[in-house]
Amino acid sequence: MDVKLIQYLAKEVEGKIIEYRRDLHAHPELSWKEERTSKVIESALAGLGFENIRRGFDNTGTGVTADITGKEGGPVIAIRADIDALPIDEAVEEPWRSSCDGVMHACGHDAHAAMLLGVAHVLAAVKDTIPGTVRLIFQPGEESGIHSGAKQLVSEGVLDGVDAICGLHVWATLEAGKVGFRKGPILASADIWEIEVKGKGGHGSRPHEAVDP
Repeated sequence: MDVKLIQYLAKEVEGKIIEYRRDLHAHPELSWKEERTSKVIESALAGLGFENIRRGFDNTGTGVTADITGKEGGPVIAIRADIDALPIDEAVEEPWRSSCDGVMHACGHDAHAAMLLGVAHVLAAVKDTIPGTVRLIFQPGEESGIHSGAKQLVSEGVLDGVDAICGLHVWATLEAGKVGFRKGPILASADIWEIEVKGKGGHGSRPHEAVDP
């Protein structure tokens, strides 16, 4: 593939990416409630000629996957972005600020989704030169903790046949226009643990007769 052409097309679609991002930012939706977001994404991908478009996972209307195939027989590469917002009030006064009280895109998922839609535009323009298939994954429920959107999508076969997958996260301290990466883990997540402790009550003066958890 022509790298210079890819760079040119990426620059050409920059305005559209900004448009997508501001629209998604103004209409944030919480985990597993990303109905409007998913419809916007589905419509954009359909208009670009993507195939095997699927919207809705875990018996909801949220989350979107789609494929674009160039030359048959090549690998299947997936690119993933998350799409859900957070239960936070937005204080910034911009024309594209959140229109939903108590909900905002505070973790950059609006940007992630917009960038992946930008990738879709570029891929559509060079479809005939793609040496295989690219699967775009717009994941719902990333912020939902134990009810993980990633786990649900995997269980529903989204990664079946995929040879490799990549994703990214915006980073405020990284200079615009640059991409950072490293070998091994770089981001963090929280796990939820339930522990059952069986103790034995007692008096503070006789701790040796109690089991104090």
